[in-house]
Amino acid sequence: MGPSLSIDEIVAARDYKQYPIKSHPDCDKAYAELSAQEIMQRVEHDHAQIIALYKYLRGHVETPSAQDFMDQLISLEEHQGMLMSQSANRLDDL
Repeated sequence: MGPSLSIDEIVAARDYKQYPIKSHPDCDKAYAELSAQEIMQRVEHDHAQIIALYKYLRGHVETPSAQDFMDQLISLEEHQGMLMSQSANRLDDL
């Protein structure tokens, strides 16, 4: 891992660019052409990459307040992902 930087320094240096969000293999299709399950797979795929980016940024912040902020952001995103999956499962049950 590189030197500890503030979030602003990482963004300014574009250090996060080494972790680009990669498209899901089915991203060429329009959402209208996808089933609900395929849409959820795409969204979950992108969501997982965003969480990975947050974890990467968390490893590069130096101040305790910024680390705490990133921990809260990661926790929030993971919780939202869980809620999203539960909602998708309920949709499948209909």
